[in-house]
Amino acid sequence: MATLTATSTIAEIVAEYRATASYYEDDDLAKARRFVTACVILLGRPEREEKGGRGGAAHEFNHEVLQQQKLDAQQFIAAKDATVNAAAHHTAADFRHFDARR
Repeated sequence: MATLTATSTIAEIVAEYRATASYYEDDDLAKARRFVTACVILLGRPEREEKGGRGGAAHEFNHEVLQQQKLDAQQFIAAKDATVNAAAHHTAADFRHFDARR
């Protein structure tokens, strides 16, 4: 189940983005997936956003950087999935004629 939802606040989205940015260092596939989700949501927001008028919150997001970070995480996921899938699929050996000395 996704950590972020349609009702997540910008503070929650940014917190998730920061909390999962260490997916590579932690070698964590689930964290990388959550990072991609945070990037996707942030990419859907304006690059500059101000709320609350004077003294309110302001956020800036560099979409170019977010897009590259998302792609990097997706490549990490693809590589990890390939490794996990390769380990899960083994080749069955046929030993019926192993001791056949002909």
